[in-house]
Amino acid sequence: MNIVHVIDKLTMGGAQVVVKSIVENDYRDNELWVYPLRRTDNEIQIQARIVQQTRNSKFNISNIFKLKRFIRNNDIQIVHLHLTNSLMIGLLISLFFNSRKEVKFVYHEHGTILNAVERGSLFMFIYKNLLKCSGKIFDGFIAISGVVQSSLKRYVPIDKIKLLYNPIDTKRFSNKEKEFRGASFRSENNIGNDKFLIGFAGRLIPRKGWSLFLKVAEQLIEEKDSVFLIAGVGDDFDQINDYIKTNKLDNVKLLGFVSNIESFYSALDLLIVPSINVEPMGLTYLEAMSIGIPVIATNVPAFNEIITDKSNGLLFNNKDDKSLLKKVRLIRSNNSLRDRLSRKAVASAKEFSISSYNYKLNEYYLSLLDTN
Repeated sequence: MNIVHVIDKLTMGGAQVVVKSIVENDYRDNELWVYPLRRTDNEIQIQARIVQQTRNSKFNISNIFKLKRFIRNNDIQIVHLHLTNSLMIGLLISLFFNSRKEVKFVYHEHGTILNAVERGSLFMFIYKNLLKCSGKIFDGFIAISGVVQSSLKRYVPIDKIKLLYNPIDTKRFSNKEKEFRGASFRSENNIGNDKFLIGFAGRLIPRKGWSLFLKVAEQLIEEKDSVFLIAGVGDDFDQINDYIKTNKLDNVKLLGFVSNIESFYSALDLLIVPSINVEPMGLTYLEAMSIGIPVIATNVPAFNEIITDKSNGLLFNNKDDKSLLKKVRLIRSNNSLRDRLSRKAVASAKEFSISSYNYKLNEYYLSLLDTN
């Protein structure tokens, strides 16, 4: 199959990581291209054919005609669209230049539908109507979780939606070298092996729940063997740094961007994922689980689609720091529970391997092509 993945930009993000996983782990010898709609700084490296762009404007009308020519010149069969700008461009091309339905258009809903309200009522209105229009024209849609699928089916026929949870690289995030990687990370960051490490990894924005993480750190400050690590960057970085200094949280280390994230996970005794309200899918907790790190997450979709409380992880009540603190103390005091959660986490994460994901995705592509 000849397939092009169209995405707004290649700056690091969840959608970009998924595209990278798909094209770098193809097993069918498909002809694959990645087509970013604009050029940006700090692009992630993808080992695939990238259609290079010279412009960096957010929306460029010329992209419609350039992408149309690319599709025609390369006999593209599947146009796989990621994120909002690609949705708009793909909708226009499909509407005006694909009347015979020779090319199949698939939109990958990465969770914008759940977070659109954060971008204002106008964006929400536009996005919903884009989905309604594309639901009549596009051939397929991919939802990254059950909660995303439930939201998407309000605007798109349910028989066009494929539920496909995001994949993780289970070879990279493996527990085989966990002890070595973890010890090296602790040594590099001057953290003793006697410390109980509790981690947070993600974008530093309010809905990721960093404030809950810091509240728990405050309440455990007298327990000198506990150290809290924050890995990530974002709009709230300076605010978090100021909070740590103002409240003299000597048990918290703000690390910023961590390139060797698998070593970060390996060093932890516990990962907390305290996102507020609904989360489209997320990858950090699955990556940590794949290494065998126990996870405590908010009891909200889509976390509770993957994690079953006291089976392969722990869940706490949304926005409730007391509930979170109770779960932290439970896992700290119960070694047998911690060991069991670690084993079950590894087993659960295997279900989200890239190889399994790409097999399901290719079967979906073939089913769309068979509808001709």
